[in-house]
Amino acid sequence: MSEPISFANPSVLEFYRALPFNIRDSVEGSVEVIHQTDHAASYPPLRALVRPGLRVLDVGCGTGWFSNSLAHHHGALATGLDFNPVAIDRARAVAAAMNLPTEFIVGDLFRYEPAEPFDLVVSLGVLHHTNDCAAAVRRVCQRLVKPGGHALIGLYHAYGRKPLLEHFQAMKARGATEFEMMERYRQLHSQLKDETMLASWFRDQVMHPHETQHTLEEMVPILTQSGMALVSTSINRFRPIESLAALFEAEKGFYAVGAQRLKENQYFTGFFVFLARKSGGASIEESTADPRGTDDPPLDRAAYLQHDPIVGYRYIPGTSLELPRPGGGRYHIQVNSQGIRSDREFSVERPSGVRRLIVCGDSMAAGQFVSNTHRFSELLERRIPALEVINLALEGSGTDQQLLLYERVGLRYEHDAVVLLPFLQNIRRNMVEAREGIDPRTGQHVLRAKPRFELLAGQLVLRNVPVPEEVIGRAVSDRDGTDTRSSLLLRLKTRLSALPGAALVKKGLYAMVPWEPFPEYARPTSPEWQLMSALVRRIRELAGDRPVVVAPTFYSSYVRFRMARNYWKRYAELAATPGIHPVDLLPHFRREGVDGPRCFQEPYDMHFSAYGNLVLADALEAELGRLGLLPLS
Repeated sequence: MSEPISFANPSVLEFYRALPFNIRDSVEGSVEVIHQTDHAASYPPLRALVRPGLRVLDVGCGTGWFSNSLAHHHGALATGLDFNPVAIDRARAVAAAMNLPTEFIVGDLFRYEPAEPFDLVVSLGVLHHTNDCAAAVRRVCQRLVKPGGHALIGLYHAYGRKPLLEHFQAMKARGATEFEMMERYRQLHSQLKDETMLASWFRDQVMHPHETQHTLEEMVPILTQSGMALVSTSINRFRPIESLAALFEAEKGFYAVGAQRLKENQYFTGFFVFLARKSGGASIEESTADPRGTDDPPLDRAAYLQHDPIVGYRYIPGTSLELPRPGGGRYHIQVNSQGIRSDREFSVERPSGVRRLIVCGDSMAAGQFVSNTHRFSELLERRIPALEVINLALEGSGTDQQLLLYERVGLRYEHDAVVLLPFLQNIRRNMVEAREGIDPRTGQHVLRAKPRFELLAGQLVLRNVPVPEEVIGRAVSDRDGTDTRSSLLLRLKTRLSALPGAALVKKGLYAMVPWEPFPEYARPTSPEWQLMSALVRRIRELAGDRPVVVAPTFYSSYVRFRMARNYWKRYAELAATPGIHPVDLLPHFRREGVDGPRCFQEPYDMHFSAYGNLVLADALEAELGRLGLLPLS
């Protein structure tokens, strides 16, 4: 077999052999800086990704400043790859001095073949020094990132880099010596005090034999072709992406920024960074994609869950954890002594003069990636005097599991009404005996067993109980018994959704023919709906004379576009059953107008944001007040 084509540049290798980039005077100096500085903190999206045991590849690691920092501050299993043996020698010396397990490899990106792909691949300021930057980006995304994994790539910007290059090119044209240019660079980059490091930066930024410059607009199609979706970028300071077209327009202003910085004698490299996620795996879908069927947490291992032989799994009593939120930041999850996600305990008897609601639902109602205090249930309690809300919602659960939770836990507590918030995906979850999840012990994607009801002669019959405790191997497709859908049409649609202007195209198309991601709702006689409606009616039977409010939740696409409303036709029909009160939440969210997408944690995640929980609280307060179940405030 012939050796793969390499686009590594030999002159670049010789250039860095003479003086590696970002090298300090001594190993001790590098160790001191790594102790003092968490380099990942410079890139906000990484705060939600890096964790102990994360397998990271640092492409073009140089002297290992980033690889060793990830290992030291976050416990990541980092591997550094660089074609410069001089830089790798220093990286290994620093790792040895710090007693870090970081592995460093002398190798060519285009010929490196790892035993298995990585959770995260980082390449900062490297790929634009190859002879084909686009080929280098494709190599990273297609061969080195695992399905569901991420790539963080930094490149010189075509507009932002230009003023600095023009400035030093003009100095050369006037006959400036290398010493004079070095002194000018020292003036711009005055915060660098280590002389060896300053020299390495000057050579890298001013004297480099080969580099190219690029734009985000150029990179997005390459990412899409490589099975990746853009998550965030420094172009807008890693804020949520509302429009690719707006990003592409914004980056054209980088030339003016670079020119202004030069006038102010400030250093500006003209460098931009983007984070992309590879399709596949079991992590949460990108908000640009349409629903395919998983809301399992991608960033933590659900260490707050334990096996339950009836429901499948439950929150671990007494849990109190700070966890990473998609896109950066942290949230707090607190579980009381009874295994209910809440900051406080509940008495079995309803306190005198108090109205009490029981909430059943999945991760949308549970407040995935939102602290307890910001959930709609706690917001309602703070708004309405003498109201208690016991939120039994369980992330990733189906309506079948929610029924079992209400039967085994909810009925213990005296209450006045039940609020059921079924996520649209639940119509599929109810049909299977296993769902994709993450094993908290190993972090591997697995099939997690669950109970299942069958509808036989109009009667619900419980199956797969007791639920097996052991996981069922790696989940790969809906044919394995999960509710994930991975048809060719959906994969194609996901790819198209990441293209520039896709939102406008979908808005126009859906205005003519609304998209139906859940055809199971189209017919009242579908097996999926027959089972779902039977589960809701069983909850109504268990509730006795207490009213049951059913308020289905949805994806952001239902707020942003004209989607098919078959699901509401079906739930509205449940009003024919005495005691069931369907509530349509969608109009409340659509009233937010341009702020509608803020109700979701996009582009990092599909769940309700803290803002979305405020809107949900408003909607339920109004609808429950209309039904006479809450006082109108």
